Amino acid sequence: TCAGEPENTFRPRRPCSLWRVCVSVLYYTMPIRLPYGNTKPSITYTQGPSNPPAIAAYSVPPLSPVELASITSVPTIMPRVSSIPLAQVPSNTFLEVQIDRVNHLHEQGDKHLSNKEYRTAINLYHEAIELWEYVSNTEQDSNKLAAIYYGLGRALHYQDKYAEAVAAWTNAAERGNARAQTHLGWMYSEGINVVQDYNKAFEWLESAAEQNYPLAQMHLGALYEKGEGVDQNACKAYIYYEKAFQKALIDALAADPEAQFVLGVMYKKLYKLEESIKWFRKAANQGSANAQFNLGMIYANGLGVEKDEQKAVELFRKAAEQRDANAQCNLGWMYQYGQGVIQDYRKAARWYRKAAKQGLARAQNRLGDMYYLGRGVAKNDQEAGSWYHKAAAQGFVRAQYNLGVMHQLGHGVEQDDQESARWYREAAEQGHKHAEVVLKGLLP
Repeated sequence: TCAGEPENTFRPRRPCSLWRVCVSVLYYTMPIRLPYGNTKPSITYTQGPSNPPAIAAYSVPPLSPVELASITSVPTIMPRVSSIPLAQVPSNTFLEVQIDRVNHLHEQGDKHLSNKEYRTAINLYHEAIELWEYVSNTEQDSNKLAAIYYGLGRALHYQDKYAEAVAAWTNAAERGNARAQTHLGWMYSEGINVVQDYNKAFEWLESAAEQNYPLAQMHLGALYEKGEGVDQNACKAYIYYEKAFQKALIDALAADPEAQFVLGVMYKKLYKLEESIKWFRKAANQGSANAQFNLGMIYANGLGVEKDEQKAVELFRKAAEQRDANAQCNLGWMYQYGQGVIQDYRKAARWYRKAAKQGLARAQNRLGDMYYLGRGVAKNDQEAGSWYHKAAAQGFVRAQYNLGVMHQLGHGVEQDDQESARWYREAAEQGHKHAEVVLKGLLP
């Protein structure tokens, strides 16, 4: 007690030196703890004398030199793992975590895509894209994102979500993905799932060909050969065919199905059917829809092999199930005429519809025939006229002639001789002989 104080006066004791050391250590080494979630721990941030907290957690008098000297040991304080907010995490540490996560999502998306679990794959790809766009800003990041978009496009395509698939492939192509560029170029050249546009087809295929992608080089050679979207040039066609052939020879040795398909096409152009069939078969066995369709055509027509319509149907079906529009249309034709299968108009109409919805003009015309004749579907002239019009607008000559007949007779559309003459003229300009004859009778 102090002088003058009663003996029973309570006076709080000064905290012991050891306790004050513990508090001081906690004060200067306690890691920041913020509720952000679990992240991969690598660096722990602590407060220090140069960076004191705004509000002290403890108010303890500092130790005097004598008290410090009397302390022989300091308790060991085990640092706690911190969860640091995004803004406080070093960029390299955070990116490592996110890259690992995105790679995992991408790999899982590809795995589910291969297992035909398309909805799960779509969700995984979307999650990977959202996470990647949050942290990426380099060219390498753009390439990674392009690959994810390409996978997303494939999964959407297999779910018959064609417009969304085109959007995903466009995202991938704009980021330099050669496969997406090639796929878009081919779709624009064929009018599959997009409005036919040879100029856009040429632009995308040229971009992919510059990356030495053999499938793009082959398609670009075909544009030069036919003069579609570019001035006809046999010399440039040969150059691109040669580039595609040489690159495919290398890639095919690594069991690349697209390269094997390219070799099949190139050998077919050289009339080396035995070699062509060999490479088509290799690619088809690996699931290439392009190769399956082409091999199906070979068996259906007996080119270099014994004609086998049942084998052709089998190959067309495999490609059709992968949403190959040409294979879907051919499978419909096989069912319509009972080639290699029992004739079934309903199945024919169903396969024609699948291809027609993808924008394949000849399938749209075939489906119009089914509605006009009432085969496999209820007879409906209006529906027939609608499908004929879609095909005719793409320049399909038979649909143009059929639409001329519809307008001439007033079946499913308004009877209109002028409109009829217009479509007959469109068909006649493409060499339809019957349209030329009928047109002469309509015109004064």
